[in-house]
Amino acid sequence: MVVIISKLKACIAILFVSTPALIVYFSYMLDMREYTYQRSLVSSYQRKYTMIGQGMDDDDYEDDDYEDYDDVDLKMRTFTDSPIATTFIPIHTTPESESFIASLSENDDTTELETDPGTPPEENTFPSSTAFPDSESALSVEDTPRTKYLLPILKMWGGGNNVEFQSFKNVVMFALHLNRTIVLTPFYEHGGHSRDGYTMPETLRNFSDTFDVARLRQLIPVATVEEYREDCPQLDLVIYWNTTYWPYTRQLHEDNLHIQIPTLDDTDRTPDNAWDILQNRNEQLPCVGFYDPNRYTADIPNEEAVLSNIDKYVVRTPKIRETGDLIVPSICNGQPYLALHYRNKTGEGCYFFLDVRQEICATLIPTIASIADMISTTVSKYMTKYGIQCLYVAHPLWSGEIITHLTKIIPRNKIYNSEIILKSPDPRLSMFKNDVYFLSLLEQEICSRSALFIGSGRSNWSSFVWKDRLAKGIGNSYYLNQLPELPKEYWKHL
Repeated sequence: MVVIISKLKACIAILFVSTPALIVYFSYMLDMREYTYQRSLVSSYQRKYTMIGQGMDDDDYEDDDYEDYDDVDLKMRTFTDSPIATTFIPIHTTPESESFIASLSENDDTTELETDPGTPPEENTFPSSTAFPDSESALSVEDTPRTKYLLPILKMWGGGNNVEFQSFKNVVMFALHLNRTIVLTPFYEHGGHSRDGYTMPETLRNFSDTFDVARLRQLIPVATVEEYREDCPQLDLVIYWNTTYWPYTRQLHEDNLHIQIPTLDDTDRTPDNAWDILQNRNEQLPCVGFYDPNRYTADIPNEEAVLSNIDKYVVRTPKIRETGDLIVPSICNGQPYLALHYRNKTGEGCYFFLDVRQEICATLIPTIASIADMISTTVSKYMTKYGIQCLYVAHPLWSGEIITHLTKIIPRNKIYNSEIILKSPDPRLSMFKNDVYFLSLLEQEICSRSALFIGSGRSNWSSFVWKDRLAKGIGNSYYLNQLPELPKEYWKHL
């Protein structure tokens, strides 16, 4: 009897001591479900094809995956995957493009760089909008009744424009797998260099202003937000692999799109095993959302091949492509050009710089800025190697200083950027002069048609161009953080 009483006392003592710890533990786990990412999961950008992500959301670090030129894992592609070409696709000039070239004649000059005669290019031009079928051509997907929807729920503060674009492609892949109609939700404007936006209706960009709806419809049935709302007063289920910023994103959709997103407490519609439920009850759940589609762990058959095919159907609008037809012949008078996307994160300040704490960032900024001359020398060498005379530089507003460094090696009249192409009084360019969002899309179009492309390795903007070039069958693509001419210790910052 004495032994039993002693054991009971010991059990009571252990329970008394451990109860506070258990309370803290379970409170923490509940809090984790609402506000933090389950880091044990393998995210979508850790896959071979979809390595387009940036640093994980972390309350200990500032969320630097906020802006449209975001980080991309350099392992996604190596430049050995991009065959070296000594000939380039010819460009097709029109009377309109010739007139446009004349308006930029003051940038013309006969001064040429010394080139390597070993691999002279043949007659050179670049892909035009005809690289894709006519948007008005017959659709390959029949107009089927929209009985099952998949709604992209883009996470607030979940990344810039190109993270959103890739997230949408991921939703297309899931919709194809589940045989669902995809809802063409708008994109959040990242705010340009000011870093604001995301919350007001006027910062939303219509899907149809960004991508070619007719072209996408050749691949998959689509629906507008209005059509979705008519059929879906509420979501039946939300699939997700990440819950960060859920309350804010929920409010954003309610305020701007009048779409009701359930809370995480509504476990009937937001259960932890939502993906398993959807696979088993796909036909019985007409209205399904996909929260933060940039991250997922689902196994989709032939994932890489499916995403590569999707790249051929998520293309910029006819307006953007037509403007590319107008501008590209004016670059270097129709001769081949190298396109460089340069995003110097040092110009963004420590709040968004790299993936390091501010005190470390402050010491890195002068170091990273100092290699601009090395980058300029390397770019010049690649131009010589490929027999290319001209350079187009796409850069955010705060990275324009790279032009000064490049002109130390390359004649200024052989360097083009948005300032040069937009100086034409042509009224068709007005929408790009006052709108960073449209200008970014146009510059991606210009880069996608270049003879050679060098992108920023930490940028989803560059990644999107790379995939666009692959979809068009164009090689010769590199990342700065893959070029052996640049010091390896700086690769992770390029």
